[in-house]
Amino acid sequence: MFDAKDRIRSWVYGCFPELDGSRSTSWPALVLDQLSLASERVARLVTLLQGSQKRWGTVVLLPPPSFEGPKFMSETVATTRQFHGLASPEEVQVRFPMHWPLGPGAWVVTHGCSLRDVYVGNKSQTTGPEGTYCQITDEAGLGVQLQIRVRFES
Repeated sequence: MFDAKDRIRSWVYGCFPELDGSRSTSWPALVLDQLSLASERVARLVTLLQGSQKRWGTVVLLPPPSFEGPKFMSETVATTRQFHGLASPEEVQVRFPMHWPLGPGAWVVTHGCSLRDVYVGNKSQTTGPEGTYCQITDEAGLGVQLQIRVRFES
């Protein structure tokens, strides 16, 4: 008899004939495919924008020759910047726990970020003029933490 669903379907497909006879793609199927591709592109763009806001840096501790522990310690730091419009520097704190006594003369060097301040226990150390290196002048006893604060400039 009269099937309303088939009549409506044939009317819709009659209004929008096949675009490509060899592929037999109807207009509604083509629109759905294009929407799917557009959503994938938007998702990739959002991922790309978020990835470009992530910044990486490395903090390296080079102990003096008399140090009994590891001769090279490093920590990779990262920050993800939220999109606020105005650029502001972001700071990250890094801690190196000392399992061996660290005598004076060690160096802290950064790459990809700049030193904000360096503390041995609660004693501040002087950073270099470029803010990328610091020589530790105080002794760090066993169990004392070496606290380093780095800054990511915008």
